[in-house]
Amino acid sequence: MFRGQRKNRLTILIWLVLGPFALTGCAHLPTWVDGNSECRQIQNLSSTGEHKAAVDASAALAEKGQSCSEEVQNAVENSRSTLNRADSLVKQAFEEKRKGNLVGARENLTRALAVYPRYYWVKKLLSVVDRSIALRVEALMDEAQYLEAQKDIEGALASLHQALALLPNKPDLKAGVARLEREIQTGRLHQGAEESLEKARFYLDQKRFLDAQRTIEDGNALVVTPLEAGRLLDEIHRLRQDWAEEALAAAGKAEKTGDLGGAFYYVGVALSQGPLDEDMLNDIIEFSRLLGMKLYSKGKLSQAQEVWTLALGYDQNNSKLQGYLEEVDDRLKSLKKIQEEGDVRQPR
Repeated sequence: MFRGQRKNRLTILIWLVLGPFALTGCAHLPTWVDGNSECRQIQNLSSTGEHKAAVDASAALAEKGQSCSEEVQNAVENSRSTLNRADSLVKQAFEEKRKGNLVGARENLTRALAVYPRYYWVKKLLSVVDRSIALRVEALMDEAQYLEAQKDIEGALASLHQALALLPNKPDLKAGVARLEREIQTGRLHQGAEESLEKARFYLDQKRFLDAQRTIEDGNALVVTPLEAGRLLDEIHRLRQDWAEEALAAAGKAEKTGDLGGAFYYVGVALSQGPLDEDMLNDIIEFSRLLGMKLYSKGKLSQAQEVWTLALGYDQNNSKLQGYLEEVDDRLKSLKKIQEEGDVRQPR
């Protein structure tokens, strides 16, 4: 009995001596609390995508000198990595916003949400940027409306393009851009048509009828301004006939005075300015046929050949001209052969 009492006293004494020392000496070491609700809550936050909350809860637990298991700590590290990647994109968004690049800011915030979908602050920042974009688009649309009223269609289109870059899926912006682009294209077509008509009138004043006609036909004036272009073509045709008639009259006058070379020149002038009415063309071809015969009768075979060749180019089925050319060609070949034989017989 006495011994048992002594043993109990010794146990009490050891506890009294070592107990406080153990408690104060180990106070700085972390205590494992895996089983408590805080660690379970941290792991749950991380697994459900509440990464910032998980990181903050873990930091708060560490400040109390407590720690969770390695599994929970790994989950916290994954959350911290996700949070850092999202924050990096948010910083880039701020930088783009400072530059005035709202689209770039929105893109970076959207990417941040893709990394961390439940990041509350990013959602809030994205909402602010979206409001800024909406206000900017509204201002650009008002600007475009004003510029269009001032007939500055290209300026209005530029404003709408800026707005469309901010909100590429906005239907009324797409429709407005398409409408202004059509209007600008139509304006350019009309401007090109007017320039073609002006150039054609310039050629017409210089009696360059063929150039005037080609300028109208090769441009878009007949499509864009058909009435005006048609009237100008009619005028070109009328003046061309008058020109050909005057040239044919000059050719006849020269032929009567014996200036057969001058007559041939005026025939070329009459035919040089493009298509003629059938009656006028027939008169010129007949005059050319008779002129060639007169040259032929005077022994001017080469000149006759030139006149008939020119006329045949405008009346390719004219059998008389074809026969004349065959005959004059034979005559020229015979003369050339006689000349060559004569050259051979001459003594050296």
